[in-house]
Amino acid sequence: MTQFFDFAVLGTSLSAPGYDITYVPNLIRALKPGSEDTVRCYNFAVSGGNSGTTLSVADRVINLRPKAVLIETQTNDCAALSAAQSTSNINALIDQLQAGTSGTAIFLMTMNKVLGTQASSSRAQLETFNDIYRAVALAQGVTLLDLYPLWASATSVDIPDDLHPTVAAVTARSVPAIKAALQALM
Repeated sequence: MTQFFDFAVLGTSLSAPGYDITYVPNLIRALKPGSEDTVRCYNFAVSGGNSGTTLSVADRVINLRPKAVLIETQTNDCAALSAAQSTSNINALIDQLQAGTSGTAIFLMTMNKVLGTQASSSRAQLETFNDIYRAVALAQGVTLLDLYPLWASATSVDIPDDLHPTVAAVTARSVPAIKAALQALM
């Protein structure tokens, strides 16, 4: 009988299916080289998504009973929500997932830095919102995958539109850490 490893992704265009920038296909290949068909990803990430949109799919995720849930919303939360609303949404999402699943590992992920006008305008508070993830992960007892520091030396070659990294950059910088965390569950 085939043993499957199921995980869910909740987040933004940084993880959403159908985008040239998503790391998820490379993550699946890295998790089980040659046996990718035994890794199933339920991807609920959407372009423009934030912690409110992820909260709205919690029941669907719970019904799937994945082994792990990856959550990344802070890049859009800092542009659209207050810190208090983001914190409330993330805590509510974790509470729902923990109440509805048993043994599902929850990972809060900080993502890449932003550059240029993104860094100086709508997403100027990204580091503050990343700190929300750091605090919530600690308080809730879930795992933090703090990928943001891995992007300290990133340039416009890595993040050409100042917001979305290239597949090559995200595969080199973030995928190894995500892979290591998930492989520990396999």
